[in-house]
Amino acid sequence: MICPNAAGLNWSNKMTARVRSVLKKQQAATKKRLYCPLPAACCLLLSLGGCQPNDRGPLLSHGQPVSYWLEQLKQSDAKARKKAVTALGHVCTADPAVVPALIAAVMDRDAAVRDEAVLALLRIGPDAIEARSVLLEAERDKDSKVREHAGKALARIQGKS
Repeated sequence: MICPNAAGLNWSNKMTARVRSVLKKQQAATKKRLYCPLPAACCLLLSLGGCQPNDRGPLLSHGQPVSYWLEQLKQSDAKARKKAVTALGHVCTADPAVVPALIAAVMDRDAAVRDEAVLALLRIGPDAIEARSVLLEAERDKDSKVREHAGKALARIQGKS
């Protein structure tokens, strides 16, 4: 005697085979779509098209434009000046006013601001070659951290590290 569920199992096996077949086709189609160069080409064209300097707003660091941070360097509060130096250090050479502002900050009256400025120049590296003379002076700073970081910054800027 045939089991009453045997016909059901046969039907179930056929459906499982169909489902597997459909899934394989979908996976194959997905793989084909993933390797299609058209989306990559579109992304490349869109990204290149957006590189026009006039298409963007002002350059930002820590959510503020560079001009804001340059103004903050003039504040009497040392914490505000140090925060400005940190923000400008993240801009690096993307804005031509940054390196001269950091060079001026190396001569700040507050040691923490001077040290942060030296560290920012260290991160910028060889592109901050114009800071060489002020860093030579900073190697004789009264603060030991500033002296230490100035030596490292000079070595990096001059390509010795």
